[in-house]
Amino acid sequence: MATSITKCIRSAAVLALATLILAGCERKIPDGRSHPSDMPVKIIGQEKWSFFTNDGFIIHEDMQSGIPSLVINSLYSVKNEDNTFSLYNIGKGTTPELIAEGLKCVGWNNGNLIPASRRNSRIFVMGADGKKAFDVNPVDNTEIMETSLAFSDGLLMIITTDGKYGYIDTKGNVRIRPKIE
Repeated sequence: MATSITKCIRSAAVLALATLILAGCERKIPDGRSHPSDMPVKIIGQEKWSFFTNDGFIIHEDMQSGIPSLVINSLYSVKNEDNTFSLYNIGKGTTPELIAEGLKCVGWNNGNLIPASRRNSRIFVMGADGKKAFDVNPVDNTEIMETSLAFSDGLLMIITTDGKYGYIDTKGNVRIRPKIE
């Protein structure tokens, strides 16, 4: 009996803390910057994940297999059993909408652009609808092996296979050539 009371108190404390953390977050982002709006939670006694909203509600309860990321600008990712990622739109309906699947890596939605990659393919940037916007092409005949997780101030950091850092813009144009190691 004491352990179930302790679990209830612990769950209430976690929910209270999550409410405080998310209280300053907004669902609509007027300035286009990345902001988390919903936090994944696993409720005691349930098999799957749910989301705790910034206004204190549990949504999509016991629906998500795999551990989801924070919801940033309406999108979140989930690592699947086959070690790929799927990208979802939290949506306004009763179930999240699958946007993309089979991703090797996926970043965050900022300005409706998300860096991602698939196995055996070049890194690309997709829109919030999951459609490819552009490939992250080689610079000076050197492949790009990594990017930052999201655009910041309209730029995405890139890292070449020879370890040099640079930046591309929201159209895929090189803005700062990779020079610095």
